[in-house]
Amino acid sequence: MLANKMAHMVEAQVKKIVGFAGDNLHSLGAHTTPLAPAIKNLEAQGGEMGDVWDDGAHQNVKKVHVGQSQYGIAFVKFEYVNGSKVVVGDEHGKKALLEVDEFEIDVDDYIVYVEGYRATVNDMPTEMITFLSFKTYKGKTSRPIESRPGTKFVLHGGKIVGFHGRSTNDFLFALGAYVSISCTPKLSGKWTKVEQKGELGPGLRCSHGIAQVGNKVYAFGGEFTPNQPIDKHLYVFDLETHTWSISPATGDVPNLSCLGVRMVSVGSTLYVFGGRDASRKYNGFYSFDTTTNEWKLVTPVEEGPTPRSFHSMAADEKTVYVFGGVAATERLKTLDAYNIVDKKWVQCSIPGDNVSVRGGAGLEVVQGKVWVVYGFNGCELDDVHYYDPIQDKWTQVETFGERPSVRSVFASASVGKHILLFGGEVAMDPLAHVGPGQLADGTFALNTETLKWERVDKFCEEEETPSSRGWTASTTGTVDGKKGLVMHAGKAPTNDRFDDLFFFGIESDPLTPAKTLRALGSDDGTLWDDGAYDGVKKVYVGQAQDGISAVKFVYNNGSHEIVGDERGKSTLLGFEEFQLDYPSEYVMEVEGTYDQIFGSDAAVITMLKFKTNKKTSTPFGLEAGTTFLLKKEGHKIVGFHGRVGDLLHKFGVHVLPISN
Repeated sequence: MLANKMAHMVEAQVKKIVGFAGDNLHSLGAHTTPLAPAIKNLEAQGGEMGDVWDDGAHQNVKKVHVGQSQYGIAFVKFEYVNGSKVVVGDEHGKKALLEVDEFEIDVDDYIVYVEGYRATVNDMPTEMITFLSFKTYKGKTSRPIESRPGTKFVLHGGKIVGFHGRSTNDFLFALGAYVSISCTPKLSGKWTKVEQKGELGPGLRCSHGIAQVGNKVYAFGGEFTPNQPIDKHLYVFDLETHTWSISPATGDVPNLSCLGVRMVSVGSTLYVFGGRDASRKYNGFYSFDTTTNEWKLVTPVEEGPTPRSFHSMAADEKTVYVFGGVAATERLKTLDAYNIVDKKWVQCSIPGDNVSVRGGAGLEVVQGKVWVVYGFNGCELDDVHYYDPIQDKWTQVETFGERPSVRSVFASASVGKHILLFGGEVAMDPLAHVGPGQLADGTFALNTETLKWERVDKFCEEEETPSSRGWTASTTGTVDGKKGLVMHAGKAPTNDRFDDLFFFGIESDPLTPAKTLRALGSDDGTLWDDGAYDGVKKVYVGQAQDGISAVKFVYNNGSHEIVGDERGKSTLLGFEEFQLDYPSEYVMEVEGTYDQIFGSDAAVITMLKFKTNKKTSTPFGLEAGTTFLLKKEGHKIVGFHGRVGDLLHKFGVHVLPISN
């Protein structure tokens, strides 16, 4: 697997030894630096013409130059940052008469994905790059992605820190990238390939549904040949014996073999809705009692929500939700709720125009709210919304961070406050459902409280990560006491089908998350959030003439030291340092002031002071304006967040009980 190869390739830089220690020749130890990020090489997309070029990997990308020609991209050049130095890359291609677009990345921002198109134009013997769009961590975009002839591609997966490709003196024929991926993501988890035994399993398929009840995973529906459902067996996988079987079935057994079906579990009962056969006949709403093996037709197809396939389903203890999907003549965006106690369907308020019709979306219930993530409306989407059942109200949210690119038909699950996502289709196939489309890999987590995305694959450790895929079946599950994402089978980039079973288990405990204390100050600048860790080891504060210019923190996460990003812009005054005697010492409170400065409508943080269980730092900055105190009795501060521009505008903290 690529992830395993990369783990071996970067092992030297990940576990960098910087010194040795020992007594005579009887023992030997080593001093190490904190884990460095892994660098992953994303294969160049495009044609085979032209000379190979490689800018290498750097600390960050500072500026992008893109030149257009009559036929596509004629020229690219990149400027990079390595420490305090700016590295200007070579020109790749040729500047045309048309204008060269420049896209500059802020110092506290970075590119998280590149979208583009490749196509064969003007009778060329190979493809060339015809369009490029760059998007950053904070949501800044070089230019909107435009649908055009050819094949869409996406370079993504972390912080993009370099580029490579092929070009001639006239055109850019291929583009690839280097991405930097944290070896210690804040949400700790690991992929495991689950052993499967026996010959009675569902086998190779996609477009089916799975759900877990106790120590058993159930699978229903699906296709092997596009648009041809396979069977209507209910398959059962025993997580203890690792064997598949076919469940006995009594009662109202579904009368259709179907694809594009969805299934959820509530207690010991499975609920199955929709899906279609080859002639676009649809299934109704069924339940299956796993203790008696009895099917029941709860709502006939003509009496329930609009018949559909490739919709989304989720459930809590009392309600089953059905969202979106593809009906006989149109895509949908309605959310229907079935009350298990009252045995009645209710259609929730219809979303506004900002929620488009879609199929293949993620649907998860998190802390009482129903989240709709991405999907497909004729184009792949990357918007996120949630529905509040109490207020009967929809809200669109703006997410940030290492966001996955546009996609649909991915695997998803919810664990605590996080929504997990793997793979999916990032570009539709010219043959639509008959073809594979462009399928992705990558495991991402969305913190629904901070709205921050993070890539959570562990490329620095030996791990068998699933291959790129879409149209898979997934559910929130528990394996060996860990909660996470259960994923079965799916469609491969070759248009083959998988039959494997994977589990992404959460190793940290997001079910007892840190509490976030509201940031204080003004709403100018951009949001930042370091997240929550085990504790704080070092504090760095940079000052400017008018206030705090930058902050940076070093945290502890398990056995790893995590160096946070620099938040703001350091000045010639540099940073002042406040070091803790971790783990016996921890931050208990932060005192500060904020004030409006001359020439600005927004207040800035003018002073910060950190108090631990052992000592208090000197004040960083000058005390002026409104005083604030960030503190929660019985808790320690384990992370920081806020807003920043040229100066620090807002400052808040994450806390955990001191007993933790």
